[in-house]
Amino acid sequence: MSLTTTQHDVLVKYLKDVGIRNQEPFEEFYDHIVTAFEKSDITDIRLFIKEVIEPAFGGETGIQKILKEDSKSVTRHYRKVMRRKIISYFNGYLVVIPLSLFLLIYLSFTLAEPKKILAWILILTSTPPMVFSIYLFLKFRIHSKRNKTQFKPSLKHEELHRLSVIGLFTLILHNILLLDVEANMLNEWLITWLPILAFSFTVFSLLSLSCIRLIKEEIVPKLIIQ
Repeated sequence: MSLTTTQHDVLVKYLKDVGIRNQEPFEEFYDHIVTAFEKSDITDIRLFIKEVIEPAFGGETGIQKILKEDSKSVTRHYRKVMRRKIISYFNGYLVVIPLSLFLLIYLSFTLAEPKKILAWILILTSTPPMVFSIYLFLKFRIHSKRNKTQFKPSLKHEELHRLSVIGLFTLILHNILLLDVEANMLNEWLITWLPILAFSFTVFSLLSLSCIRLIKEEIVPKLIIQ
């Protein structure tokens, strides 16, 4: 048995009324409630929500508590996936990527003016997370509006947005602290610390690449109706 349009609308309204707005928790709650409703003998979904779902979740307060924990769990999942993807570049054949990046960054600093290379590397490593964050947000909003779901950005989008803020903060910090620094002094400092800087920018580049890979990452629902 699948929900009728009326039953679907009632359930969607209920989930929104109790404050479930992010896509992943919304879909998880929706799927669990529909599955439980299909297995029950109650045919009125309003009655089912009142007599089964609300007691099972502990009412709106219980749902908010579950929602908070579930959101944290999903966010932790994405961060764990991000770390795993970065580490994967140092295993197997993928190790060629960080080695190539390190060599490219190192040689760039030695063959051209370090101050200019620093600016370009910051731009190239900071831009992808910001671009993908904006792209996903706009794509999500268009899709949400087209399907009349009116979700807030998904938890994945929010995590990518936080990562994009890191890149934006790095660029701002560079502009504040280094743009007015005398070139010879800065160049000398950059060359002195070049191995550490090259490694740091390599990791930062891998973070940007991992953001792209994270876009395709799916989550496993974790909510369980008792």
